[in-house]
Amino acid sequence: MIKKVISGGQTGADMGGLFGAYTAPGIETGGWAPKGFRTEAGPKKRLGKQYKLKETKSPTYPPRTKRNVLGSDGTLWFGSTNSPGARLTLRLCHKHNRPVKRIRYSI
Repeated sequence: MIKKVISGGQTGADMGGLFGAYTAPGIETGGWAPKGFRTEAGPKKRLGKQYKLKETKSPTYPPRTKRNVLGSDGTLWFGSTNSPGARLTLRLCHKHNRPVKRIRYSI
């Protein structure tokens, strides 16, 4: 049973996971976002208020990625792993013995 969805609040699957959990009864949301709630689409302050994300001290993505990996029981990854963020996430999961499930799809 999923009790909590942890996310960095990035656009795409990160937001989809947060929204799905937020609208589902009994599933909490949380996680870490870069300072200023920075995303690819610009700052999203509602991530803190609506989804209970916290800000890291850094405006860069790697510190939030590490905190989210370490704060979770496992990672569910959708889509391509061909980006610096994906590679960092998977590397951290393996380094810290966190399970990873990749869901591959194409559009």
